[in-house]
Amino acid sequence: MIESEILKEKHRTQVELSNESASIHEYFVRSHAAAMEIAESFGFSLQYADLPRRQGMKTRISLKQTDGQSK
Repeated sequence: MIESEILKEKHRTQVELSNESASIHEYFVRSHAAAMEIAESFGFSLQYADLPRRQGMKTRISLKQTDGQSK
């Protein structure tokens, strides 16, 4: 396996975020926050692509609205 300092740091960060998170959702939230903080420290912003939704896929908003109702 090829190892570099950036890959070591990426792995260390992933392990840290995983250990601090109680769920996959929390892991994603923490990962996003960490990425935004790093981008800001380097003076750039992250932009996400606006991808078309596949038929049958729920949007983030509809998932949040139905999340409490499905239990």
